[in-house]
Amino acid sequence: MKKTTKVLVYVALGVAVAAIVSGAVKKSRKRRTAKVLSKAADEGYETATDIIYDGKLHHTSEKLKYGPVIPQ
Repeated sequence: MKKTTKVLVYVALGVAVAAIVSGAVKKSRKRRTAKVLSKAADEGYETATDIIYDGKLHHTSEKLKYGPVIPQ
């Protein structure tokens, strides 16, 4: 094989591996989100996901506090 052909084969393999890995990561995140939302749905309508999963599902602002706040 010529050098350029080898380079093209390696690039194609790299792109294929990257696509597989990114697909697996996306599927994993989608499953995790679905699991979190289904658990929140089982709790009932009055329970919000940001209370059950405080900071686990998404990052909240540091200024947002639940409960009493002790001044520093």
